[in-house]
Amino acid sequence: MGKAEPRSQDNETSKVDPEFSSERVQGYLAEAVAITNESTETAEALAFVEEMQAKIDSRVKTLRASGAYPPSLLARVNGYYESLKPIGSGHSKADFEKILLITDRVAYMDVDVPTGSSKPGVSYVKKVLRMAMAWYLNYMAQQFNNFTSNLMRLLTVVDHRLTALEEKAVTIESPKLDIVGVTASLVLHASLVDEIVGELTNVNGRILVAEFGRAQVLEALASEKKDFYGIETRTEFLDLGELASYDVRQSSILEHLLAVGNSSLDGLVVSGIVDRGSIQEKTALLFGAKRVLNQGSKLILVSSTMEHFSKVENHMEFDLSIGRPFSSSTWTSILTKLGFSHVKVVEAKDGCGYLVIANNTKVSPLSSLADFGIKENKPDN
Repeated sequence: MGKAEPRSQDNETSKVDPEFSSERVQGYLAEAVAITNESTETAEALAFVEEMQAKIDSRVKTLRASGAYPPSLLARVNGYYESLKPIGSGHSKADFEKILLITDRVAYMDVDVPTGSSKPGVSYVKKVLRMAMAWYLNYMAQQFNNFTSNLMRLLTVVDHRLTALEEKAVTIESPKLDIVGVTASLVLHASLVDEIVGELTNVNGRILVAEFGRAQVLEALASEKKDFYGIETRTEFLDLGELASYDVRQSSILEHLLAVGNSSLDGLVVSGIVDRGSIQEKTALLFGAKRVLNQGSKLILVSSTMEHFSKVENHMEFDLSIGRPFSSSTWTSILTKLGFSHVKVVEAKDGCGYLVIANNTKVSPLSSLADFGIKENKPDN
């Protein structure tokens, strides 16, 4: 895929849409304030918000279809905003260390209160008050400083213990290599794509396709005019030419599920992690799917067979993956325990993979890995 040519100032897509000119935006803001302040009915305010959201969504779709917004652009913009966050506001190890250092520097009480003043006589009065209150302030400062000193020691010990746990966790994480996961195993047999579309024919709500790879499922859903979006961790798949007009985002499925509201999806199609994920990742996926799916909605897991997964052209994917594909009977048992119903398995005609399809119908009776009979690793101390 060639890169899009730079747009000149005369290009229509580079011009400011009249609908979103500075004057119109100011007018919209003024209208929103007026509605909020004057209207006693929330319906009018909600209608205005929905109207503006629809206009923004329409404009984004137009720009995306024109190639102005490549799917990977959002990831780059998010990275830029992350770099501008205030110190310590992130969630990384470096952010934690920075905020811990800043907190340590200010964790004390200074009793040497300032006494300067531009008004005659006030400075003298302040000095007298400071001398008179010195015994009290010193006592309070001693108590406060003792507390904060011990608190900072506690936080430092916690930091060291968490660091030790993180270093141990590195040995059970999937390797962070671009080469892992980018193989022909992501190419689905046409029979599986047709089966997925058939299962989602009567779905009218939002559908999420996670780790879509070669975008076969996205293209099939687009031809059926379904309301769908996709997520993918690999940039090389995000910017495929045929994805220009689709709503696709860069994110891992487990991180994305944390940001999705309860019962907000009517369909979920997942691959990738189904093959390569650890037991903990796969169970976290199922618990997350149970939460975000509506009652009666479809969960479709796309899995390779163990034989095919071990014979992929790029052997590094098989060798470095922390997990291996489950058998269809294992998926069936786990999904049934989770409260999914009508679980069925559909094998590809070429024998290289299969689908596990289930309906989300009941509240899960399980709450942890222990309910599956899986022992979680815990630190010795």
